[in-house]
Amino acid sequence: MRRVSLVEFYRHKQMKVSVSRSSILVALAATVLLAALPGAIQRIVQTGDLYLFTQRFFEDMVARLSGAGRLRFILQPMAASLVGIRDGKSNAHGGRPAFLSALAFHGSCRLDLLRSAFASIRDLVAIAIILDVVSQLLIFENVHPGAALLLGPVLIAVPYSISRAIANRISGERSHSRAGQALELRSNTERIIFTSLRHCGVISARIRLVFRTFRPWRQG
Repeated sequence: MRRVSLVEFYRHKQMKVSVSRSSILVALAATVLLAALPGAIQRIVQTGDLYLFTQRFFEDMVARLSGAGRLRFILQPMAASLVGIRDGKSNAHGGRPAFLSALAFHGSCRLDLLRSAFASIRDLVAIAIILDVVSQLLIFENVHPGAALLLGPVLIAVPYSISRAIANRISGERSHSRAGQALELRSNTERIIFTSLRHCGVISARIRLVFRTFRPWRQG
């Protein structure tokens, strides 16, 4: 009884630590964006340039790929893909449809899938936003919060969604294949047992026939 209570206490404490970490990351990302917002508004008022999806925006994207923090364009999608593979396997084992197709065609489970996806990648998205703000400061010496708010989630959500859908489909096909193999093995086993029993019956009948044939001879 004491052991069970200790396990429950440990799980509760671990959950609180996880929630606190996620809350801190989300709050830090929101604080960074809010701190950069007044400067961005002032630049828009002065220049009339919204920055997003302009020629300068795409030129700065190229600079991001070659500037400080460029490894995050590799490491962050890899981390998101690993999380997506984990969730995709879990969905396949639970018998749920593929992530992208479920979002598009299964309205009944769309909300649950979005909630589970947000819970899985929330920390990664917050980290991506923070790192993009830091990268902008190091490369451009100013911050465009809209770009960070766009690039961070896209950098995580796209590889996560694709890897989750692929992992779900592959794991589901493997599960169906294993189930089919198990059913085929069971059918073959039953067939072998039935055939063996039938042969045993034939052999038993022949033995009885032999004894009946030789019984009058032995009595004589």
